[in-house]
Amino acid sequence: MGGLEFRHPAFALLLAAIPALWCLRWLFRRRGRREAAIRFSSLAPFRGLSPTARLRLRHVVPVLRALALAALAVALMRPQRGTEMAPESSKGISILMAVDRSGSMLAEDFEADGKAISRIEAVKKVFREFVQGGGGLRGRPYDEIGIVTFAGYPVPLAPLTLDHGAVIEFLKTIEPFDPRDPANRRVDRQTVEEESRTAIGDGLALAVDRLKDLTSKSKVIILMSDGMSNFGQLDPLEGAELAKTFGIKVHTIGIGQSGITMQVIDDPFFGKRKVPVKSELDEDTLKAIAAATGGKYWNAATTGALQEVYGEIDALERSRIESSRFYRFDEKFQWAAIPALAFLVLEVILAGTVFRRIP
Repeated sequence: MGGLEFRHPAFALLLAAIPALWCLRWLFRRRGRREAAIRFSSLAPFRGLSPTARLRLRHVVPVLRALALAALAVALMRPQRGTEMAPESSKGISILMAVDRSGSMLAEDFEADGKAISRIEAVKKVFREFVQGGGGLRGRPYDEIGIVTFAGYPVPLAPLTLDHGAVIEFLKTIEPFDPRDPANRRVDRQTVEEESRTAIGDGLALAVDRLKDLTSKSKVIILMSDGMSNFGQLDPLEGAELAKTFGIKVHTIGIGQSGITMQVIDDPFFGKRKVPVKSELDEDTLKAIAAATGGKYWNAATTGALQEVYGEIDALERSRIESSRFYRFDEKFQWAAIPALAFLVLEVILAGTVFRRIP
């Protein structure tokens, strides 16, 4: 709604009255011709005179009066320009991503734009689309998003926030530990052992801890892993019971497939090369976690499958948006009232000076 509207259109009848008033004026003037203000015995001497400019323009005064009445009628109709306002308020949900960053996530068995990419890169790509929109996903502008990662131990990465730009910047920093990377050759053996393990239960417990005290109407964890829980203080099903206690739903995604996959490493002697890596995807545990909390389990073995999974989650977990409509009106009657006043003043001035008539 952005056009001009009239609040009191009934005053348009005054516009129709103006021609009627003009006709009455003409009739009264015609009848008044029989009574002259100054009498002459003969008008013959005046007939040969050419009319002056003042005489030719004698109709300006009644025209100005008609214009003043018309503009006044339009002002009384109260023209307004309305702008529709539709503010939206949302009851967003809190979504926390629990991302496996164990070394097996470096396996390059996913693809994007015709190029082989690692599992972690595929997860980051689709997660970014899930949050910001793209790749067939609508984005989550009204939801709090956060990230925790886990390998041998869990790490709180991004706090739950509506600042999704900051979340994406944190997302970029997720890198699995690669013990065969020359840059990590000075890392102690304990760190290598811990980073090579998968503590699903501890990662889930940390995610629950980040969500449990929030007042969001709905709280969801999306747990992604490509391995089997083989480390940590808490069993994955105990983490699931903890989530259930606080009313937190957990959706689980199994990344890739079990078996031997090829992983690219940077060998100091032979350069980059692929080596076989064993992947032990524990689908039974992931399914049990989802079932215990009212969530769902999906397997995503390709980038396209992962996008489809996030598409389903996007459809399942939508914020409730409430919108209300109202209109803000800007009064525009002055557009007609000011010209009406100007026409009226000009008519009075001209009628009393240049076009003044003898009574």
